[in-house]
Amino acid sequence: MRAPSHIAVRLALVCALLLTLAGCTLSAAERHPAAKAVDGLLRVRMKRATDPTRYAPYLSSSEAATALAEDASVTASSGRPSLPGWERPYVSDVTSSGADVVVVWKRSEQLPEWPSTANVFRTEQVDGRWVVVDAQSIEASAVPDPWKP
Repeated sequence: MRAPSHIAVRLALVCALLLTLAGCTLSAAERHPAAKAVDGLLRVRMKRATDPTRYAPYLSSSEAATALAEDASVTASSGRPSLPGWERPYVSDVTSSGADVVVVWKRSEQLPEWPSTANVFRTEQVDGRWVVVDAQSIEASAVPDPWKP
């Protein structure tokens, strides 16, 4: 017995939707807790948080948290964004001591002087949470591929 054509059409639409959603899921490199921590730090920075405790969960040093908070209070009056937009952070390498998280910056007309194409944030797991311990600017030709577990 043949299924009515409207059922076949619905089935085809459901299959197409599932395939589309499967392509939109996050990769393991994007789901990694280190990548989520870096994204959290960038979101706090984008909001120009002036309280160092907002940065503290994402950083290994209280001095870095204080410096970011102080810079946010200085630049808040400029009316310009504190960061350009960014692509979803992803892990490029995982070692026994930590993970490297790549952030590729989007071009911004409001920040044409933004110096780098991307940054690699070095992270470590400290007391059960991933924190940024260092960052390095890199150019487009040096952007590493996502980590594949």
